[in-house]
Amino acid sequence: MIYKLRWDIEKFFQWWKKHLKVYHLIARSEYGVMVQLLSGLITYLLMAIYCRKHYNEPVSIMRLREIRIAIQNELRNPPNILLLILLLLKNQKKTYAKN
Repeated sequence: MIYKLRWDIEKFFQWWKKHLKVYHLIARSEYGVMVQLLSGLITYLLMAIYCRKHYNEPVSIMRLREIRIAIQNELRNPPNILLLILLLLKNQKKTYAKN
């Protein structure tokens, strides 16, 4: 019985390393390990949902890299907030003029 549980744990961590590219645990406490495991699983599930919905494909490392680069580019070059506000106000005026 103990050997079977050990084997299941080994298979889980093998999956963890393969799909999440996590090679070691950062946390040392029981709570920290649980937080790291759950956050990794939640992230993977969200990415799986996103990739399936927007690209109709399973999660892949290439797709994750593309998404990461897109997010980094947005953070480096944030849109001009004032320009966005002006565009929104302009669109609202057009909407009210039509009514």
